[in-house]
Amino acid sequence: MSIGLDLYLARETTLSPPKAGPNAQFTADPPARVKDEDIRDTYLPLIGKRRRWLIRLYIEGAPDPQALADFDTWLTDTIAETKGVLIDEQSGTYLTATKTGPLPDTGAEDETGGELSFYLSDANWFYETGFATMLDTSQRVLPAAMPQRYGQYEPMQGKVEDGDTTAMVKDFKADPDIFMRAKTPFSWIFMSVPCDFAVAKWHPNNFLKQNFLATRIEFQLRPKAFETPALLDLMKALSKDLGVLYSELRREECPVKTWFWRGIPTGTPSAICIGGPYLDHWPEARATGVALSDDLVFLAPTRLETTLPEIPADLIDPEFEGERSVHSRNKYAPVFPFDIPGE
Repeated sequence: MSIGLDLYLARETTLSPPKAGPNAQFTADPPARVKDEDIRDTYLPLIGKRRRWLIRLYIEGAPDPQALADFDTWLTDTIAETKGVLIDEQSGTYLTATKTGPLPDTGAEDETGGELSFYLSDANWFYETGFATMLDTSQRVLPAAMPQRYGQYEPMQGKVEDGDTTAMVKDFKADPDIFMRAKTPFSWIFMSVPCDFAVAKWHPNNFLKQNFLATRIEFQLRPKAFETPALLDLMKALSKDLGVLYSELRREECPVKTWFWRGIPTGTPSAICIGGPYLDHWPEARATGVALSDDLVFLAPTRLETTLPEIPADLIDPEFEGERSVHSRNKYAPVFPFDIPGE
């Protein structure tokens, strides 16, 4: 079990939570500077204008009742001493030195309209070159979709100013496990990059190694992003420049949310790009789509054909629900144009 709490303070302060016992721990992140844009609009009236330092507190494991009571006493005393504001999203409450109550409704804040997703088979190329290429292409084709903040955790401390991505590329090379955020109506940008640099840090028996892993890049979109004329231009340009095996735009979440690539995702995208590994197994895509390169085709509804052509069933992700660590051909689509680990 892991529970996170957000404590907003007016001054930079380092906290040391009490001991939690043998089966748990209480931890505190270093204080991080935040701006209004890092805080939910509905929380701003609770937090006020002065509290712009955030400390994330964690309850991990299974603390015994006395340890948890000691933590609550320490937290209450800390809030009183610092005049802080605690946001507890798990319980849906806030706490100050003088009052507590329910958090304001935040449903609209998290609304997303869909996703633009890209999948690549060469993670090492993306680590060495592709990430910088992705940023350069985004800046050229649709600057509004460019990330403005980035980091390994929230609140993101990395900033992109005047379009200069030098520092972000450097930080990515040091640790590819970063996420980013663009301004509304664009939103979060998440990545999974199973390159040799990242995999070297895994345990030798990590179950992820027993699966076919693809680099995944996910641009989350708010509804108004679909009104941006250049959105499809960005999709086509990134798909071409990154050499994707597959990419898609859809007005809902893509069902592929892990490191694993099993086959073309199910569902009904608004547009797709099909890369070379799949074109030989789907001749209709090459015949009816728009060629972006010799081994990449773009497909979207037209005025004459208002729906996408049906994806061959033997290319589709079977959405295997068995043990992820087991070597099983059944985890993959019947036609899978990549080497399957363990075979």
